[in-house]
Amino acid sequence: MTSLADDALLVAAGALAGAVGSAGGITSLISYPALLAVGIPPLPANVTQAMAFVTCLPGSALGSRPELRGQWPWIRRWAVVAAAGGAVGAALLLCTPGHLFGRIVPFLLVVASVALLLQPRLSTWREGAGCRRQTGWGQGGHGPPRNCLPSPVMTQSALLIGGTGPTGPPIALGLAARGYEVTILHSGNHEIPEVAHLRHLHGDVFGEEGLRTALSSETFDVAIASYGRLRSIAEVLVGRVGRLISIGGAPVYRGFFDPAIHHPPGMPVPTR
Repeated sequence: MTSLADDALLVAAGALAGAVGSAGGITSLISYPALLAVGIPPLPANVTQAMAFVTCLPGSALGSRPELRGQWPWIRRWAVVAAAGGAVGAALLLCTPGHLFGRIVPFLLVVASVALLLQPRLSTWREGAGCRRQTGWGQGGHGPPRNCLPSPVMTQSALLIGGTGPTGPPIALGLAARGYEVTILHSGNHEIPEVAHLRHLHGDVFGEEGLRTALSSETFDVAIASYGRLRSIAEVLVGRVGRLISIGGAPVYRGFFDPAIHHPPGMPVPTR
């Protein structure tokens, strides 16, 4: 039986742990010591935390829908790893005697604290490694490119329609250097070595049917159309991308081929 003071401590620790967790911290560093402070043994305290995490999952997933849009390839790749790690941890938790678990816990907390402190440095190192891999800087004494910017916390996906012409490689490599998983959609008739390491889809980018066939059910965070029929691309990508960026695309402007309808006469596209 816990006292009123213990209950108040647990409520306050739970609220603080939730706030820390929403900001990207490790909630266990707050909630676990609070559970121990009110007299709950280490092993039951850990099980209590695990159950609390499970009950938070539906709300966290629903609240993260905007961030999860277009992330299914990333989720599918890492869900298996996460499930395997969780299964191993659960087995160890069930098999470890309570008295031994109580001795191990302080070391686990120290490791978690160090990992949290080192997280910014590890992220910077990872971003630098990604830039070296995608752009080749660091070879031959060259420094990092100016477009080598920090990547998003969760890898985002980008679709580049075209990508094998003169302007394609800088766009594709710039996205990759920023941490995006880049997919290039083009006809397949013109392959270039600069973007050969990126993912490619082949199809007819000038018709809706060809676009739907090539893309299947895939979704992306951003799509950049540098080639193809923009109106067809826009129709096909409705509900599939978070943002569509067009490079060129002047024919979509109403009246483009009849400058006389604009004022002053002779202007090729509307300027208002």
